[in-house]
Amino acid sequence: MNWWLGERFAGEAIQVQIDAPNAAVSPLRMAATPSARQSIHTIRELISSPPDKKASDGNSLFFPIHHLGTRWEELVKDPSLMTEVLEVAEEILKFRGKGSQGGARHISQLFGLLVMRLVECLPEFDTTFGSFAEARNAIPSASATWDALEKFAARASACIQGPPSRSRHTDRLRSDAWMQLGTICGAVSDPTALALALEIAANPRLTANERENAVNFLPEFWGDDEPDESTKNLLTSLENEPPSRAFLITVLQAQIQLGLNDNLGAMFAADDWDDADEEE
Repeated sequence: MNWWLGERFAGEAIQVQIDAPNAAVSPLRMAATPSARQSIHTIRELISSPPDKKASDGNSLFFPIHHLGTRWEELVKDPSLMTEVLEVAEEILKFRGKGSQGGARHISQLFGLLVMRLVECLPEFDTTFGSFAEARNAIPSASATWDALEKFAARASACIQGPPSRSRHTDRLRSDAWMQLGTICGAVSDPTALALALEIAANPRLTANERENAVNFLPEFWGDDEPDESTKNLLTSLENEPPSRAFLITVLQAQIQLGLNDNLGAMFAADDWDDADEEE
């Protein structure tokens, strides 16, 4: 579930040349893959230039962000570079020019890749940790990696806790943020992330999509461990009073993944919802 479409992006860049081999091509597309810092500089130039100087292509932010993805090894090994990427990401999210939504989506996908690579770079360990402080104490040699993951976790949590979503674009960014938190929980199961998920899943004032993302996070958080009573009670409550059939199915799937339900029982529950709909 947590992956970045680096090969898809590379394929799209090639397709641009195939579809229009004689068309004017941006220097961004023609140049050899730049360094990570060059890509960061290019991003800042694109989002700070006056409107008449910006690239006419609304997807122009795609290329330097893609180049950052191809340089992921540089990023995960250099804490200062990783900090710069996080800083430029905030600048992209504040940018409101042409291509801003695409830029935000691409940087969100890049973060999915970086989080996954950071977790993969960690030394082997036998158990997940309850906090980043505990993780740093247990594996001090990976302190820089823990620091980076903690920053990504904080950013993902901030994205999720924004105002109620009113657009598909925001829904996508928050879905990405939940997936990033889920990947991080494979190493650090921070109880504040669980508390956030339970709070959002239980909030009827939020959109169904936001609540479903929170429910989907619960199996990621617990992994092979038995969920606590708060998680069990919430899922039971949501199963008994779901706002829609789609939401009910999401809850049942989470229960099945957590070992709290079985497939046959879940099927009967969904059928019962269908019957109730028909009677109304």
